[in-house]
Amino acid sequence: MKLYVTEYLCSGACAGSPFPDSLLDEGRAMWAALLCDLQAADGVELVTTCDTRLQPPAIPELQVHWVDNPAKERDLFEQLAQVADGVIVIAPELEGVLERRVNLLRDWGKGQLMSTPSAVAVTADKWKFHQLCRRESFRCPDTWLLADDPFPAAPPCDFPCLVKPRLGAGTTATYRVSSQSEWESLRSRHAELVLWPALVQTFEQGVPHSICCIIDPQAGVPLWLPLGQQCYSGLTYTGGLIPSHVPRNREIHNLACAILAAIPGLKGYIGIDLLVDPLGQAPPVVLEVNPRLTTSYLGYRTLATTSFAPWILGHENKPELNWYPHGVRFDTHGQTTLSR
Repeated sequence: MKLYVTEYLCSGACAGSPFPDSLLDEGRAMWAALLCDLQAADGVELVTTCDTRLQPPAIPELQVHWVDNPAKERDLFEQLAQVADGVIVIAPELEGVLERRVNLLRDWGKGQLMSTPSAVAVTADKWKFHQLCRRESFRCPDTWLLADDPFPAAPPCDFPCLVKPRLGAGTTATYRVSSQSEWESLRSRHAELVLWPALVQTFEQGVPHSICCIIDPQAGVPLWLPLGQQCYSGLTYTGGLIPSHVPRNREIHNLACAILAAIPGLKGYIGIDLLVDPLGQAPPVVLEVNPRLTTSYLGYRTLATTSFAPWILGHENKPELNWYPHGVRFDTHGQTTLSR
């Protein structure tokens, strides 16, 4: 099986432009981890592209195409996808990047290992996802579209609130605004600071968590992974801790299953971000769904006793999945630590 794996920031698609450091660290760590796991699968021939400013993972027999400009990466994306038996795209939702690439795979008949374009469209667009949550009665932050011209004199909700891209990834161009003076400051520089189109959301209380699964691309059956806690320094994501033991665990799992049911076409690795009340007094708050590999994969693969590759590829005969009797901490650079 010839498998083409591409991580957008590492691929050369950004060649000639400065790297966004935080997203690059996460992307490079996920890219290396996934390639390492897939390389160990039987009968897999791996191919990727790499920005000439970076070094690819040191994996035997990995076929690397070097890229020094975005046009070359775009041409290689089409050429390599067309001749591959399977394609896995790791890309941010920022400005529709992931959605455009998944649409291209559909047009070429190469989207078997990825979520469908319709599933990506509703999850990558935070406004569409908010509307879905409202229709399905999932508890979520109140959300409003933010006008660029004129930028409003005050937010549509109380402080603190969040201003974020409608098509965003992580906390890129996301701002917590705690007072009218901070709102005025953002308003005065909104043309350079805000990534449009943008949203305003209420700031909800809770501890950030994610629950992930791998949906078999052939059978459509999810393999659920343990609940994990996300760690932040301010609004900067720094990694996480798996597993996380919190009240309402069963309720969280049932909510995650309901979210999958509400979004037909999800496949492969899926991450669902939530806010959890550590005391269990309030139900979880749904933040977003990521229809692609997330940084939490670094922790899960360390905690698992076997590779996730057979589930990602949809192999019929999969080994039993077990977990080490530890917790694992992971960071955005790919460092992991087991703890008892």
